[in-house]
Amino acid sequence: MTVVLAVLILVAFAWLGVLTALLMAHGREIQVNLLALKQIAGAEKHVGGTGRNRRRTDFRVPVRLNAFLRVQEHARPCRVVDVSRSGAQVLPDGGTFPIGVVGVLTVEFGEFDSATTHVKIVRAIEVAGTYGLQFVDAPAAFQEKCTQTIRKVFREQLGSS
Repeated sequence: MTVVLAVLILVAFAWLGVLTALLMAHGREIQVNLLALKQIAGAEKHVGGTGRNRRRTDFRVPVRLNAFLRVQEHARPCRVVDVSRSGAQVLPDGGTFPIGVVGVLTVEFGEFDSATTHVKIVRAIEVAGTYGLQFVDAPAAFQEKCTQTIRKVFREQLGSS
């Protein structure tokens, strides 16, 4: 009788341990999702400044995409370090680009998946060595690839942390 009672108690404690572990795992996942949602909520109010100083309408997400930027006689491979639906920030492999000039940006969104759009170089960030680009009349396919990339980054950020 005591052996049966001991086995039942052992099974009950094991079951409680499994339930506790599951609850803790789900609680952690809920905390991560809640934190991510708090950071995303109201982002449109904080993107790019407020009032007259507001520069962009979309928020940018960090990425690591290979690209090639051609502006006038300047042509360089570069890395896209962040992207939004309306622009990007690129780090060229050396060289400089003129501000205020329109060029062509080709981004490798995947191994065999690239897209091209016209861009205007709107600013140089000297400290980082990067350039802020504004997409000019971006084709629908390019916009869709940017949107898919942003969604992918959000899903990855929500899943990690």
